Order: sequence, then C-alpha cells, then structure tokens
Amino acid sequence: MLILDVRARQLDGLGAWVTEFEASHGSISFWARDVIDRDGLDVSTSGSPANPGEQMMDPAAVFDRETFLVFLRELAKDREIAAARERTRPSSSQGPDAGGWENTSIEAYLASCAAWAADRPVAGPPSWRGFAEVLLAGKLYE
Repeated sequence: MLILDVRARQLDGLGAWVTEFEASHGSISFWARDVIDRDGLDVSTSGSPANPGEQMMDPAAVFDRETFLVFLRELAKDREIAAARERTRPSSSQGPDAGGWENTSIEAYLASCAAWAADRPVAGPPSWRGFAEVLLAGKLYE
C-alpha cells in the first residue's frame, strides 16, 4: 500500500492519496482528507510512503509531472523485479513473464506502446495520464 501526502497540491480539502503498490485491474485507489494511524502502523501523511520504495503504478493517479515521474520510476522498478524473477524462476514461454510483462525486449515494448496508442482514439490534448497509459500498455498489449 502507498500513501502520499497531497495537501500541498491544494485539492480542495484532500490530504492523502492511497493506492496499491502492484496496481492491476480491480485495484483500489482513492483520495482522502487524512489517514489515521491504526494498530501502531506508520501510515501518517508525512509526505513519504509508509513503506519506502512502494509507490504508485496506476495511470489514473497521474495528473502532473511529479506523479508521472513516480509512475515511470515504479514501472522501471516493476520491470527490473520481473527480470530478476525470470532469471531465478523462468516462466512459461507461452505467455507473460513472472511480472506479467508480455513484451520483455525494448523493441517489443516500444512496438507494443506504439500499437496500443495507434489503436486508441485521440481523446483531447496530450496529458501526463495519457503518457502513463501508453507506457503501461506497452507492458501488457500484444
């Protein structure tokens, strides 16, 4: 779980953004006014996640340069972890790798990003969220 302090972003009373580290279809993500410390867990809105290194990987939560960079770093970390898992416990060649990556070479990844973007209608001006969606699609799109 990731809890980000977003009070400085002046989001009309919102103080925290909460999401799951390994975002997937059906992942829970929400905004909150504040976060309450329960059972001695460090879940304060101090500006850093309760577990360092856990960040977001949900394009829906990308809305500016800062959140895009967090997303991009986490996507890179996700790939690094998946590659390490593959080296120790290779998955079947018939499907995604251990981290769910369909496209494991830079060539396949970029081609998948481009194909996904080309298959989608343009819905307004470019956005940080749109860039994040293209990059995440490169992981999964075949």
